[in-house]
Amino acid sequence: MSLLMYNDVTTKVTSAEELNLTEKTILAILKTKPDASREELAEKASKTVRTVQRTLNSLRDKGYIEREGAKQNTVWKIKK
Repeated sequence: MSLLMYNDVTTKVTSAEELNLTEKTILAILKTKPDASREELAEKASKTVRTVQRTLNSLRDKGYIEREGAKQNTVWKIKK
């Protein structure tokens, strides 16, 4: 029975969609400048472009942002 309780607790903890510091930083930047490029985001957040891309994917998957526009004219819509 204690094993079941442990599994229930683990499921609840891992299913929570809390944002990490990088996600919070990128989201804050996007709120002020939704048309920022990955390069701009990387510079402002002091992260690599690859880290910014992973963070954007994570924020999109969690439902916080949505991409609008074409490749060259991307604007990020804040959903949450």
